[in-house]
Amino acid sequence: MIRITALFVVIGFALIGCRESAQPPTATPEGTPQIDITVDTESTRVGDTVLIVMVTDTAGAPVDAQEIRVRADMTHAGMMPVLGQTDSGEDGRYRVPLQWSMGGSWTVTVTVVLPNGVTAEDTFDFEIES
Repeated sequence: MIRITALFVVIGFALIGCRESAQPPTATPEGTPQIDITVDTESTRVGDTVLIVMVTDTAGAPVDAQEIRVRADMTHAGMMPVLGQTDSGEDGRYRVPLQWSMGGSWTVTVTVVLPNGVTAEDTFDFEIES
């Protein structure tokens, strides 16, 4: 009887130790820029386009970035990503050339690198017409 009780106690402690602990939500670090993309209607068709990346601080003021990198991935496996980047912009507005290689659903990841080394990343979904 003591062995069975001891076994249940050991199993109970093992289950408590293996459970996932609640993680507090991660706050956006101070100084991390906000990222947004604007496009015109023609930017959602197959072919050459320019994505306009807006980088601002939490108050909405433009942020100067050292580099903007864009990676566009189709939502299904097997396609090579489409890459674009720029290191120049004005008033937090950066024009990144990109070429949509085919129609369909794309996920675009924008990485912003600030002069102080801080990076920020955000993703955006696009539906591209053939």
